[in-house]
Amino acid sequence: MGKSSPLIPSIYAWDTTCVNLLGCPYVIQPLIAGHDLQTLYSPLSGWRDTIEIRIKCAYEVAGYIQHIESFRFENYGTFAVSAQTPEKCSDPSSPRVSELIGFSPKPWAKSYFMRNDTRIGSFLFAILTAHLNRSRRPLEQEKYNLLITMGCKLNELQVAHRLEQKVEPAVLWHPDFWPRNIMMEKTEQDVKITGVIDWDGVMIVPRVMARRPPVFLWDEGDLNLSEYERKVIKFQFDKRIEELLPGYCSDAYSDCRIMARAMATYALKGVSWNYCELSFDELVEQWDYFVENL
Repeated sequence: MGKSSPLIPSIYAWDTTCVNLLGCPYVIQPLIAGHDLQTLYSPLSGWRDTIEIRIKCAYEVAGYIQHIESFRFENYGTFAVSAQTPEKCSDPSSPRVSELIGFSPKPWAKSYFMRNDTRIGSFLFAILTAHLNRSRRPLEQEKYNLLITMGCKLNELQVAHRLEQKVEPAVLWHPDFWPRNIMMEKTEQDVKITGVIDWDGVMIVPRVMARRPPVFLWDEGDLNLSEYERKVIKFQFDKRIEELLPGYCSDAYSDCRIMARAMATYALKGVSWNYCELSFDELVEQWDYFVENL
């Protein structure tokens, strides 16, 4: 996929065995220019950015989100590697990985609801029922039962047209899209994303899952921003992303969409997943309040 996107690192060579000079599997990728955003934003960097630079950074992130959403797939799932994939490729002049291994999304469940453009409620129902018989500790099972109840209720409300009948395109999701993995070049006048790293665990998901807003641009504790600056950066990001992807802010910020995103994340990652947008206990509390006030 790196071949078709300048922001996703290419893979030039790999060895999935331990029969090499390193004695372990390896991958060779190009060095991404710049520094990670976490380092650039750190107060220890000694550089207090102007609000204009922070806004340009927000614009860059908005552009990246639009770019990643431009990749579309036939179904939700994980990437499956072709059986024809060679164990080794050490010739830098050979075709790129995508041409050799033929990435394709492998659905999480054998269900009609794994296809592209499915409602989030139907997707949740399919995932939760497919994982029903997995072994769990007692506390995890108790939480999973609650998740099933919430997911089924969400699906029921959508089927009954009491919630928006919104279908979800299948899009790329980087589960760890965070400053430490965002590489940027920065001058006193401008910033530019040069690449995003650490694509381990990338998935193809319903679009609402990929629309968790990049709050690290304005709402992380160590940014050294005033309340006014935080609001300005968020406003400018929201304005730009709505121009690029109309409807993004509704997916990102509305209570129902936040809860749906959390349910889907816990369904895929497990109920013990450390999901900072909405903890499991907060999800249960907010969902109960939401249902009671329908």
